[in-house]
Amino acid sequence: NTQSNPNAMETAVSDYSRTARPPAEYREGSYRSNAREVVGISEGQYFPFTFSTVNKKNNRMQLCTLQATIQSLGESYTPTWQSKHFFGRSEQVHTYTFTDRTIDLSFVIFADSMRQLQNVYERVLWLAQQCYPDYSNENRLASGPIIAMRIGDLFQYKAGFIRSLSYDWNFLGPGGKWELTRGMRTPQGVSVTMSYQIIHEKVPDRDYNFYGGPAGGLGAGVKNQKRISWSDTELEADNIDEFSGDRYIPTHTLLNGQRGQGPNYGEVPYLDHIEDANAARFDEERIPNQAPIDIFTGLKSLFNKVT
Repeated sequence: NTQSNPNAMETAVSDYSRTARPPAEYREGSYRSNAREVVGISEGQYFPFTFSTVNKKNNRMQLCTLQATIQSLGESYTPTWQSKHFFGRSEQVHTYTFTDRTIDLSFVIFADSMRQLQNVYERVLWLAQQCYPDYSNENRLASGPIIAMRIGDLFQYKAGFIRSLSYDWNFLGPGGKWELTRGMRTPQGVSVTMSYQIIHEKVPDRDYNFYGGPAGGLGAGVKNQKRISWSDTELEADNIDEFSGDRYIPTHTLLNGQRGQGPNYGEVPYLDHIEDANAARFDEERIPNQAPIDIFTGLKSLFNKVT
């Protein structure tokens, strides 16, 4: 639910600029500050469902809030291996190369009052704009459109880009259901289908936590056997903290330093702990810093200007 007053026209897309705020609210414009800001703002939704820009030019950050009308949600991991045959060998030799992670989803954007027709237009327009790049003042390609997606606490802040985006204006019937008021003759709803390519904050491996996010998310109350320390600027072997005991949730569920205390907690204390661990007031240092993203992923070439 994104509407507190259905008769009022809420802002569907917000644009946060470094120059539009007082000095006390000066925006850093980095990946970390954007993540913290997006997670905090989206907590105002009953079910957070947002897309936001990561590398918008002029240190701007745009945030698009969507209605929680998800029709389908799928996730796929596609490992790619190169195979080569050598004479005299009965099977090929296989070499791992890379893995792609994509999220396919469909959702509905609709208006249930006259004032909300503008919100349909804003959201549809903004999503389409994220399929195109920014240009510099010299009309040169400046950067590809990198955005971040949030769906609940499963995907809390996942950077990536849109591989495909399609609109079905027939959502409310053949040809769509249109508003007939002069100047507002637009469809009252649209079904959106999207394929989203994930770009991870750090190079993922077999111990990487693929879910959750900068404020904890799904894994806030879980102690994995290994986790990457975000305080380091480089990914080395000694950056990974080792944990003993069970690998996932059992026995060490709560991060309270008390081994074996997880099963002794009731549902209410456990949920209170999870809520506190997911607090959007987390310090910025708890969010992965920008250096590893620029160094270890494909984001670097997209952040830099093309000359």
